[in-house]
Amino acid sequence: MAYWFVGTSPCALGEARQKLTTSQPPTVSVVIPTCGTSMLVGGIPQILVIELLKSFSDEVNALHEIVVVVDAHTPQEVTDALAELPKVVLESFNEPFNFSKKCNAGARRATGDIILFLNDDMLAKSTGWVAEIQQQFNNPSVGGVGGLLLTPEGLVQCAGHANAPRPHIYGGGKDPKDPAFQEQLMATREVGGLSGACFAVRRVDYIEVGGMCEELPSSYNDVDLGFKLKELGKKLTYVPSIQFVHYESISRDPAVGEEETALIWRRWGRYFEHDPFAPFLPQ
Repeated sequence: MAYWFVGTSPCALGEARQKLTTSQPPTVSVVIPTCGTSMLVGGIPQILVIELLKSFSDEVNALHEIVVVVDAHTPQEVTDALAELPKVVLESFNEPFNFSKKCNAGARRATGDIILFLNDDMLAKSTGWVAEIQQQFNNPSVGGVGGLLLTPEGLVQCAGHANAPRPHIYGGGKDPKDPAFQEQLMATREVGGLSGACFAVRRVDYIEVGGMCEELPSSYNDVDLGFKLKELGKKLTYVPSIQFVHYESISRDPAVGEEETALIWRRWGRYFEHDPFAPFLPQ
């Protein structure tokens, strides 16, 4: 067990788990790592993280808080704009880029029962996603929840992960409206992995498994987190009614490092020969 959150103890985890058995809906904290990247969308310059938070619309009322982890080089105007938005809590991160470390810093600051990690290069497309996440975690066997991530053109960017013959995005490039893919892409189901761009987890479980692995600063941290939750006996659930548009990796280099690849294979490679949760996708 890794009690790496300051002030966290086995006793505190037990008390937190007991709280989750009450009749009250679990509270949801969103954690968003960002460096305040801007891009042209439809020819108009936009600050990605600001547009993401605006896209929450009325869903923000159902959230406990929104922890935005900002780099030291995040433009001051972005930090100022974030501070004006409802329920935003700013957490500073002054180290070299490490996505896992930034997520862990945000998780330490978060106080909700559930932590939803979101990339900043996203837009909320569906409504009711906070309530859906809360409902999924009413099942104690569920350890992680993720949604359907779409490209700006409306195709699948990620519908969960598959793990055979290696960890990879499931359903990429498919049309989710195509009747041939409805069973695979538009049904709530257990999956082999979830994208770290949209990954909800109970705070107590996240602490118990040690959070995201900081030896995986860029890639495979979501794969590692998913397998650690599975080792707790938990399931990972893909919920396609939770939908976000994802501009994937616009704000960073998407290349996967050799050390990260070697680490994930050493740690979890025994599971990559067969994935029982990845149904065949017609071509």
